[in-house]
Amino acid sequence: MYFARVSSPTNSVKREATTMYTLIRNAGVKRALVDEAVPLLLSFGVAEMFYKFHSFMLETGAFLLTWLVVSYAGSLIKARFIRNG
Repeated sequence: MYFARVSSPTNSVKREATTMYTLIRNAGVKRALVDEAVPLLLSFGVAEMFYKFHSFMLETGAFLLTWLVVSYAGSLIKARFIRNG
């Protein structure tokens, strides 16, 4: 995924790659595991109970998409709690 970041001195748009590697590099392995443990386990439970596509690739893709959505929802909830006190 690519997100645009505007630098303040020149107001030029700089593209920066956001990957799992940058998450681990910036936050550290321990922090990344703490942040992603709950979404990972919830997604694994959903995939195990509901995804029976009889295709490894389809089930893996659905699991990863579920993990992405659950992680994103969790980050929104966490941000709302931090913002509201």
